[in-house]
Amino acid sequence: MKFVFLLALIPAVLICIESYVAFCPKRYSWPCFRKVNECCSDYDCDPIQLCCFENCGNTCQFPVSFPTDGIKVNKHDPHCRVDPMFIRVPIPPIIKG
Repeated sequence: MKFVFLLALIPAVLICIESYVAFCPKRYSWPCFRKVNECCSDYDCDPIQLCCFENCGNTCQFPVSFPTDGIKVNKHDPHCRVDPMFIRVPIPPIIKG
Protein backbone atom coordinates (compact mmCIF):
# COMPACT_ATOMS: atom_id res chain seq x y z
CA MET A 1 0.00 0.00 0.00
CA LYS A 2 2.80 2.42 0.90
CA PHE A 3 4.61 1.56 -2.31
CA VAL A 4 1.54 2.43 -4.43
CA PHE A 5 1.16 5.72 -2.56
CA LEU A 6 4.81 6.60 -3.19
CA LEU A 7 4.47 5.77 -6.89
CA ALA A 8 1.45 8.07 -7.12
CA LEU A 9 3.26 10.82 -5.22
CA ILE A 10 6.38 10.92 -7.41
CA PRO A 11 4.71 12.41 -10.54
CA ALA A 12 2.96 15.05 -8.42
CA VAL A 13 6.26 16.13 -6.88
CA LEU A 14 7.98 16.23 -10.28
CA ILE A 15 5.19 18.37 -11.74
CA CYS A 16 5.51 20.83 -8.85
CA ILE A 17 9.28 21.05 -9.24
CA GLU A 18 9.11 21.51 -13.02
CA SER A 19 6.33 24.07 -12.81
CA TYR A 20 8.48 26.42 -10.73
CA VAL A 21 10.35 28.63 -13.15
CA ALA A 22 12.32 31.59 -11.88
CA PHE A 23 12.95 34.74 -13.90
CA CYS A 24 15.19 37.72 -13.35
CA PRO A 25 13.28 40.88 -12.41
CA LYS A 26 12.79 43.82 -14.77
CA ARG A 27 15.98 45.47 -15.98
CA TYR A 28 16.56 49.15 -15.51
CA SER A 29 18.63 51.21 -17.92
CA TRP A 30 20.54 53.31 -15.42
CA PRO A 31 23.52 55.12 -16.89
CA CYS A 32 26.75 53.71 -15.51
CA PHE A 33 30.35 54.77 -15.62
CA ARG A 34 31.96 51.57 -14.38
CA LYS A 35 30.85 47.96 -14.75
CA VAL A 36 31.00 46.06 -11.44
CA ASN A 37 30.05 42.37 -11.29
CA GLU A 38 28.51 41.04 -8.11
CA CYS A 39 28.30 37.56 -9.67
CA CYS A 40 29.32 35.54 -12.71
CA SER A 41 26.94 32.62 -12.08
CA ASP A 42 24.18 31.60 -9.66
CA TYR A 43 26.84 29.95 -7.47
CA ASP A 44 28.17 33.41 -6.56
CA CYS A 45 24.76 34.40 -5.12
CA ASP A 46 22.80 33.30 -2.07
CA PRO A 47 20.94 30.01 -2.70
CA ILE A 48 17.58 31.71 -3.30
CA GLN A 49 18.93 34.33 -5.71
CA LEU A 50 19.76 34.37 -9.42
CA CYS A 51 22.70 36.00 -11.17
CA CYS A 52 21.14 38.51 -13.58
CA PHE A 53 22.71 40.63 -16.30
CA GLU A 54 22.41 44.39 -15.77
CA ASN A 55 23.84 47.32 -17.72
CA CYS A 56 26.30 48.19 -14.95
CA GLY A 57 27.31 44.59 -14.21
CA ASN A 58 25.83 41.28 -13.11
CA THR A 59 23.87 41.40 -9.86
CA CYS A 60 22.32 38.85 -7.49
CA GLN A 61 18.54 39.28 -7.62
CA PHE A 62 15.55 37.65 -5.98
CA PRO A 63 13.62 35.80 -8.71
CA VAL A 64 10.12 36.61 -9.90
CA SER A 65 7.63 33.97 -11.11
CA PHE A 66 6.66 35.70 -14.36
CA PRO A 67 8.62 36.58 -17.51
CA THR A 68 10.20 40.04 -17.68
CA ASP A 69 12.89 41.67 -19.78
CA GLY A 70 15.47 40.55 -17.19
CA ILE A 71 18.29 38.35 -18.44
CA LYS A 72 19.67 35.47 -16.38
CA VAL A 73 23.40 34.80 -16.61
CA ASN A 74 23.37 31.18 -17.83
CA LYS A 75 26.93 30.40 -18.78
CA HIS A 76 30.01 31.25 -16.80
CA ASP A 77 31.93 33.76 -18.91
CA PRO A 78 35.68 33.08 -18.54
CA HIS A 79 36.30 36.84 -18.78
CA CYS A 80 33.81 37.66 -16.00
CA ARG A 81 35.37 38.71 -12.69
CA VAL A 82 33.51 39.28 -9.44
CA ASP A 83 34.47 42.63 -7.92
CA PRO A 84 36.48 42.02 -4.70
CA MET A 85 33.90 44.07 -2.79
CA PHE A 86 31.34 41.26 -3.42
CA ILE A 87 33.44 38.13 -2.87
CA ARG A 88 31.77 36.03 -0.19
CA VAL A 89 34.16 34.78 2.47
CA PRO A 90 32.90 32.04 4.77
CA ILE A 91 32.86 33.10 8.42
CA PRO A 92 34.28 30.43 10.73
CA PRO A 93 32.02 29.29 13.57
CA ILE A 94 32.63 30.63 17.06
CA ILE A 95 33.68 27.81 19.34
CA LYS A 96 33.05 28.36 23.02
CA GLY A 97 35.12 26.24 25.25
